[in-house]
Amino acid sequence: PKPVFHPRDQVGVIPQLGFFDPLNQAPDGKLQKWRSMREGEIKHGRVAMLATVGLIVQHFIHRPDVQEIPLYYGRSSPFGIGALGIFYGPEGFLQLIGLAFFFVVMEFFVWTPDDFKEPGDYGNPLSIPLYTPEMRYNEITNGRAAMISAVVIIFTEFGTGKDAVQQLGF
Repeated sequence: PKPVFHPRDQVGVIPQLGFFDPLNQAPDGKLQKWRSMREGEIKHGRVAMLATVGLIVQHFIHRPDVQEIPLYYGRSSPFGIGALGIFYGPEGFLQLIGLAFFFVVMEFFVWTPDDFKEPGDYGNPLSIPLYTPEMRYNEITNGRAAMISAVVIIFTEFGTGKDAVQQLGF
């Protein structure tokens, strides 16, 4: 007989916390459900890692006229999340729509899950050993930390009116 799938035995279980699933979202024996949830966790973690870095970098790299443009997000900083409310005319809006369309196409036609690969494996053109247990564990835990970090940066910016770097006193 085929062995029963146990999510608690998979990479990503933090030893100090143990297997944490209070709502039983990943029951034993449900491999496909676990794979889809792990796929989502990895994608969200990757996006959050980029977002966290972007929320810090945009303080230093931005257009010189960014302070002259009115903000649509109240107290937020034009160097932080407030930059989302700045459109540079029709060209800027079309760039935003084009970028969104590009990522929709990539999501549904290129970055599709494959049952014969690890969750989150969309190719590795540089042949970097990404899917060792240690690398997978690091990516999952760093993604979880980045998801929390991005939310904290955004909420504190809305609360204080300062971006992530300004809150540190720079």
